[in-house]
Amino acid sequence: MGDVDGALLVVCLDADAPPSWNHRSQEVLHASAKTVGNRWFDKHQVIACGAGSVSLLFEHSFGDGAAWNRWLEAATADMKGEISLPRLPEVSSLGAGSGPKALPFEVPPALEPALATARREAEEMTRTCRTAILQYGGYGKQRIKQWKLSPDGLVQMAMQYAYARLHGRIAPTYESCAMLSFFHGRTEVIRSAHAPGAAMVAALLSSQEAVRPGYTPRSKGDKQAAIRAAVAHQGSVSKLSGQGLGVDRHFLALSKMAQREGVAPAMFGDEEFGYSKTWRLSTSNVSTPWNACFNFGPVTDHCYGIGYLIHEEGLVLNTTTWAASSEADAAAMRTSLQASLDELAAIFDP
Repeated sequence: MGDVDGALLVVCLDADAPPSWNHRSQEVLHASAKTVGNRWFDKHQVIACGAGSVSLLFEHSFGDGAAWNRWLEAATADMKGEISLPRLPEVSSLGAGSGPKALPFEVPPALEPALATARREAEEMTRTCRTAILQYGGYGKQRIKQWKLSPDGLVQMAMQYAYARLHGRIAPTYESCAMLSFFHGRTEVIRSAHAPGAAMVAALLSSQEAVRPGYTPRSKGDKQAAIRAAVAHQGSVSKLSGQGLGVDRHFLALSKMAQREGVAPAMFGDEEFGYSKTWRLSTSNVSTPWNACFNFGPVTDHCYGIGYLIHEEGLVLNTTTWAASSEADAAAMRTSLQASLDELAAIFDP
């Protein structure tokens, strides 16, 4: 156990190749009943499948996606001989006795029933999460910039619209913001549910009487203006969060201080305050040209966890939900995202 605990990461070699991107995503995030015994979730894991594809599952308390992206980018560039940093010396060969060593686990008979129970419970846990990947080829970063819009801002507003198409409202939304400009900085929240976004959703839903009866249809120009205002505001919120001027980490610090001092400010027990940070959309963008897919699990009972990539000519949005949720449906969200992205293109294209 000491050897495993002291390792930087664990390499998991799966014999089979997942039959689809959905299956591959599930194998990396939480494994399947067949492969869950070939994981060590306390450690960072490099997972290679039978087809030769390689994925990384990182343990989040240690670090954030931006740091791992930087490491993977350097590793990929080094393999291609493109890295500008000093390269590591080549290892010509492994000396005798320096290859892999088996780590024998001696399991006392008294522990075998507990291990069997743990195995059954682990297998059951692999069935608790649903995944639906949208590999969208309609457009990507290039075309969004031709519309003179922020690619990330537009995708965030597309998520707001997709959620509203399904549920008739916008909802508390978390977008991860890297705080790398601060010493020991981790993350802050970009709150993507805001008044300009709600106005945009109302303008877009105005043409869908079956979804929201009573709205007066808006012109194409009105819809463009509403989208531009929402995306611009999203950019402002993102900038403030990146400067340390978000609210959520400050509220967290205040709540911890209150607990330490034994006081209970009324705000922290307020129902609306609690709802505002019960995320129904938890989102994160880790776009890189070499990354084919990215995901994470939902963070509340009825949450959509959406990891997304913005490529030059396409988008990848990977949605997860809890199987037990009576409200969140990953497959339905994928369909709604597709329709929302298509509609945005129809509004801006001639």
